[in-house]
Amino acid sequence: MVWLSFWAVVYTQLSFRTVPLNGERSFNSPDETANFYFSRRIAAGDLIAAPQVPGNLAGGIVHPRSMAVLQGKLVPLSFLGMPVWYGLAGRLAGPWIIIFLTPLFAALGGWAFFRICNDVFGRRVAFAAALLLPLLPPWWYYSARSMFHNVAFFSLTLCSFAAVLAVHRHGRTFIAFFGGLSLGVALSLRLVEGVWILPLMLLAFIFCPRRYKRAWVWVAAGTVLAGLPVLFHQAATYGHFWQTGYLLPPAGSAVGSGGASRTWQDFFPYGIHPRRAASNAGHFLFGMLPWIFWPAILGILIQVLRWRELNNHRRFYLVAFLAVSLFSLGYYGSAALQDNLDPQAVTLGVSYVRYWIPIYVAVLPFAVIGVQWVVKRFHSRFTRRLISMLLFGLASWLSVRATFYEPSEGLRSVASAINAGYTKRSQVAAVVEPDAVIVAERSDKIFFPTYAVVGTLLDPAVQQNLPDVVAVRPVYYYSFLGGGDIETLQKNLQRYGLSLTEVMRMNQPPAAPEQLYRVTVQSNPN
Repeated sequence: MVWLSFWAVVYTQLSFRTVPLNGERSFNSPDETANFYFSRRIAAGDLIAAPQVPGNLAGGIVHPRSMAVLQGKLVPLSFLGMPVWYGLAGRLAGPWIIIFLTPLFAALGGWAFFRICNDVFGRRVAFAAALLLPLLPPWWYYSARSMFHNVAFFSLTLCSFAAVLAVHRHGRTFIAFFGGLSLGVALSLRLVEGVWILPLMLLAFIFCPRRYKRAWVWVAAGTVLAGLPVLFHQAATYGHFWQTGYLLPPAGSAVGSGGASRTWQDFFPYGIHPRRAASNAGHFLFGMLPWIFWPAILGILIQVLRWRELNNHRRFYLVAFLAVSLFSLGYYGSAALQDNLDPQAVTLGVSYVRYWIPIYVAVLPFAVIGVQWVVKRFHSRFTRRLISMLLFGLASWLSVRATFYEPSEGLRSVASAINAGYTKRSQVAAVVEPDAVIVAERSDKIFFPTYAVVGTLLDPAVQQNLPDVVAVRPVYYYSFLGGGDIETLQKNLQRYGLSLTEVMRMNQPPAAPEQLYRVTVQSNPN
């Protein structure tokens, strides 16, 4: 636990390195921005839905990415679990704690992971896997970027499964309720993952010794109890207990009274594309972390060949891992995600990585088994220990390089980008009115919530509705685009009687230039 706690402190360093000298804290993605903003609202004693001026004006275009305007208020386009639970923690301990909760959950999840591996694989495998977990690049990266909900979700999921194992193996029925609470909070963070978590829990119940089946009443009670606050906020935010931001209808239409629709598209929003999924798996599993997944393949083969020798817990873990991995790889891998300006980029910042955190973590025991099988081929005890230490050192160095020093989206680059954003915000604030609306291409995270923002000017619907905003507020356009792209925008805006006038140019070569334009009504529109 000391090792895991040490790493929890390491994970907080990004937050400490990106404290603003003045103004609001910024993040490097719209999802983080939204989670932090709405968590702060709950911590302040407010409801999630935030009044937004100019509200419903201009077809609801005035909002950051990862948010929407619903009935004149800003609402999240995501699950509400993180804003609710992190906000309640901020209400109790102070808003300062919000940014540090995910590293704490990471340490708790690491301990639960050790307990699970200890019960299933034995102490040697569990100890090695627990040593590797904090260094695992996806785990490290998304623990440090603490307003993503993926690490917190899986940490709490691990806690719930550890509690179930404790009931099955040790008869500790009193912790079943806490396992249920962990499960309820985990599902509230990422409800979509219930499609594999709930079947696993059902199988665990079926194979539970009869004398412990009553403990599952406490699991169910804890799960339901943990879900109630989120259901309340969903009803207050979206008008229905089962409505989430992901299921909001198109702008301008009302939220349906039936909640989520049950269609094929709802269950598989990205479709099923086996070739794309296989390609993404190759890039983001074996290509990104070969020192984990190639030994893991060996470990899985060893377990399959020794199937008859495995106890029931190992068999369950192996089958569950393969089934959940196949589903998750097909479900998320079928998506054509473009989080990076370079659509071919294979970095930790691409969404596939955070969606597949359960795979990255759960595969570690198999990687350890594969490495241990190879190391045992050496007869000298000293040689085995030396090779084990060298392999751990190599894995540590590769993890540090991938997590911290990756040039485009490593943690060092993320910290630099956030701090550079504070400088840009200060420069813009010197010339922009406090009540201005800023249209920003991928830079809305810099200016919100200091300014009301619009996510992009490239959307024809935004161009069409922007005159309504210009009529009541000063409007500016902040962009990294230039040359022909700006000329094209100028022509498009002329159709609606608007024009762009450059106010400021930032960044010096070799950095890419970024411009600030004032959006005004044309003096002589055609």
